[in-house]
Amino acid sequence: MKKLTAGFIPLLDCAPIIAAVEQGFAAAEGIELKLVRETSWANIRDRLIVGNFDVAHMLGPMAVASTLGLHDAGGAPKPDASTPDALKQTLLKAQSIAFLPDSAAGAYVLSVFARLGIADAMKAKTKVQATPPQIPQAVANGDAELGVFLTNVLMAAGVEPAVAFPAELQQELVFSAAVATASKEADAAKAFIAYLRTPASSSAIKAKGMNPG
Repeated sequence: MKKLTAGFIPLLDCAPIIAAVEQGFAAAEGIELKLVRETSWANIRDRLIVGNFDVAHMLGPMAVASTLGLHDAGGAPKPDASTPDALKQTLLKAQSIAFLPDSAAGAYVLSVFARLGIADAMKAKTKVQATPPQIPQAVANGDAELGVFLTNVLMAAGVEPAVAFPAELQQELVFSAAVATASKEADAAKAFIAYLRTPASSSAIKAKGMNPG
């Protein structure tokens, strides 16, 4: 029997995933489904990203995605992250790296270090930051040579635009947009979501280091 872990929020629309277990539908398909109750959509999203959940009860549709990347303070050739090996060499050559290990994105960055075989080497170079905005600030202040996090977070005054991780090591963080069933301004909400897909909005999203959906 295949084992899967599913995250859910205790709302009415989680009924199908609950019924799949309680009514035996999952077992009938050869699936042992473990349900994990969560307290927020952000937790659901983050735990999917780092691999804690195989499937989840989620909002949709998906509107915007942010990628992982590097940034520096400028004044030198841009960091090379074009291939996994190039990223590895860039990280090994850096004297110090600012990022936020205690986060979903940070957990994925740590897994990338492990995949590249440089986890131990990175420990000595890591300048742990308390919040995402402190990452680019640490680079701008000269406290760290490189910042590693979501590319939209790494955009700030005094630092070079972020360089994305190579596709083989990339993990997009997807942001969702949806209309609440009890919304009193459903038409306005739908219009806003539609606007997120226009060329003007897409340009603004790209300018902030994200990929429009």
